[in-house]
Amino acid sequence: MAKVATRFELVEQLYDGLNGKIIGWTKQHGGTSDDPSVQVFVVGADGKVIERASDADAHQPKQLVKWLSKHADAWEKAPPKTKVPFVATTLRASGSGETRRVVCDELDAARKAGNPVAIYLGREPRDGDKGDAKAEATAARKFEKQVLGAEEAAKAGVGWTLLKLDRSEPDHALLVATLGRATPSIIAPAIVLWLPDESEPVLLDRMTSAGTLAKWFRKAPAKAP
Repeated sequence: MAKVATRFELVEQLYDGLNGKIIGWTKQHGGTSDDPSVQVFVVGADGKVIERASDADAHQPKQLVKWLSKHADAWEKAPPKTKVPFVATTLRASGSGETRRVVCDELDAARKAGNPVAIYLGREPRDGDKGDAKAEATAARKFEKQVLGAEEAAKAGVGWTLLKLDRSEPDHALLVATLGRATPSIIAPAIVLWLPDESEPVLLDRMTSAGTLAKWFRKAPAKAP
């Protein structure tokens, strides 16, 4: 149970009386009893209930693990639905080996104009991914759903230049590694922020919440046209 629980953000609601909010909420979402016994619900990032576990599943550890695993697997396989509109970039590369250089026209133009830039470094899953590559791809999908899928972050990022890179692409990884002192060993998922008039970027790692990202976005609103 402990292992499957790490795949969810756990919320515990304590019984607050027959006329309290908890029983009312459970009845609105599939509950049929006033009995404050154990009930388990899977709720999406949008706050909507996906499914309520049957009483049999909720009270039997092995069955509950199986039921929770089913939902965790489905969530991880579903395509991310991001609201922060990061867009893929087209990079230009020259040279080879140690002399290879990669540039991003969108990044250079935004910085020249003095506009704030956010670069999201994700990782698309690939057939045959193992070890660190697989772990990065899994973490990136979770980050895209929980952080980049948040309305708060999306609204705060309006006006920013929002770029997306894929760490599984060598040139993308090379570009990120050359952005600043904090970026050579960066792993996905992460966000690199370029604020106007700053010579070094700010690095936000996978532990960043949607609220924290929104606060950073609000620190440097885009210039008015």
